[in-house]
Amino acid sequence: MVKNTMGSKKNIPTLDVNTFNLNYSSLIEASAGTGKTYTISYLVVRLLLGSLNETSVKKEAKVINGGEPIDIENILVVTFTNAAAADLRARILEKIHSVRLCFEKIHKDTLKIEDINEDALRILSKSYLKDGVDKNRVSAYIRLLKRAEHTIDEAAICTIHSFCNKALNQIYAFESGRAFNVN
Repeated sequence: MVKNTMGSKKNIPTLDVNTFNLNYSSLIEASAGTGKTYTISYLVVRLLLGSLNETSVKKEAKVINGGEPIDIENILVVTFTNAAAADLRARILEKIHSVRLCFEKIHKDTLKIEDINEDALRILSKSYLKDGVDKNRVSAYIRLLKRAEHTIDEAAICTIHSFCNKALNQIYAFESGRAFNVN
């Protein structure tokens, strides 16, 4: 549990990265050192891999990308400072890499899901491989994560200022009939 910043004794439930609903835009706001970057990196991995559960996809009126995986360049992560954006990018890449390595070990039968040390990664692996280790499914996840690792520089992980600046430049270019991405 995380205490709220107003000094109240009321407990605020922690966000569960494996059950958090990704079908809506979300704001993650918390004090320093509470795990925002950790949480965001896991949520990005879930978006990269696609929907966890086909039945929840069918129940939702609005499902992001039809439950299919999302390419890293189509995910927007916005923060306040350049340092925070750089840290987010590095930590997201690190999480993508560690999940890929975990799936590769599972694929090669050198790691069992139950033996994964990190709780969130073990739960994530169980969720995505709930029907047992299907080599084709694991291979598909590995390919998705490798692609994300190779294209991380195309990810929109930026500051509020740089996102707004880019959006305004694109609107201006469109409205004025000028070429995009010209400074």
